[in-house]
Amino acid sequence: MVCWVCLVLVLVLILVIWKKFENIWWMILPVSLFLDSLSGLPFGLMSLSLIIAAYLIDQFNQGIFSEIKFWVISSLIISGSLIYFLSLFSLSLIFQINLILGLKYLLIEIVYNLIIGSILYVGAKKIFR
Repeated sequence: MVCWVCLVLVLVLILVIWKKFENIWWMILPVSLFLDSLSGLPFGLMSLSLIIAAYLIDQFNQGIFSEIKFWVISSLIISGSLIYFLSLFSLSLIFQINLILGLKYLLIEIVYNLIIGSILYVGAKKIFR
């Protein structure tokens, strides 16, 4: 299950970097709700975390970066992963859900997301040129 969440997270982050959040939020919502139904967590927790991460990365990308380069994609994927997991952890605390996310788990997921994002970015760049 974790690999599907990471793949969806990276795909959403790459879409948000290339397109604006306002144009793709309608694609993010059903996919994240489907992940919610498979996760075993309270319904809406993963969706809300994913939407928060996508929105904040979109705002960050529009405000700071004007050109899409590999280091920009890498830094936004790392930032988006951190935002997603921190919002998931924060929401679980707010709703009093026992969710255990350790630092080791977080670092592994960030590296995994970075590898997936790099592969998707290079592949998409070659396909859409």
